[in-house]
Amino acid sequence: MEKKKSQLVIYGIASLIVAIVIITSIVIYKADIPYKLTAEQALAELNKSDNFLDPSKDIDKEAAKTVFIDVRNPLDYNFSHLKNAINIPSEKVLQEEYLDNIRELEEKGNTIIMYGSVPQEVAGPWLLLKQVGINNLKMYSGTFAQLISKEPIVPTVYNETPLIDTTLLKKTVKEPIKNPDAALPKKEVVPLKVAPAPEGGGGC
Repeated sequence: MEKKKSQLVIYGIASLIVAIVIITSIVIYKADIPYKLTAEQALAELNKSDNFLDPSKDIDKEAAKTVFIDVRNPLDYNFSHLKNAINIPSEKVLQEEYLDNIRELEEKGNTIIMYGSVPQEVAGPWLLLKQVGINNLKMYSGTFAQLISKEPIVPTVYNETPLIDTTLLKKTVKEPIKNPDAALPKKEVVPLKVAPAPEGGGGC
């Protein structure tokens, strides 16, 4: 019951975000990309369970021809992402080159699953793609942390040459001295001879 309530809250928040995204995107893209769905039909897509991949499901048991699209920014994607996921930032999904790639993936019979840091991040671009006719499309309804917990993190490896070669330091370091006082050379203390003061005092 609590799970359904949390999903309703997520979808409710997503709907508000989607409404803003729809209005903005219509102004920007309407002249170039015709929409297949009305606003009502688009919002109705949020109520179809087939459009979502639940976090409780095992992603490895999804259809063999599945492509994951990561809508986060390139910095987050480069730090860690789901293995073989494609990075298409949310603000670029309707750009011609990216949209053509997504359509090509669908035409090849792939199921496309979009994910972001949180469901709200992916709701907008997911629904925009639905509006322009991408049908074989799902949205991961959990967080990136939930998704990556089922799959090892794939860090981006940077091959950088260190400024200091630490291997040379390791070779020259000797065993630490257990008793540092014993290693110091003993110095002979010689008292200074001080001349006695003249008798009768001094003066001008």
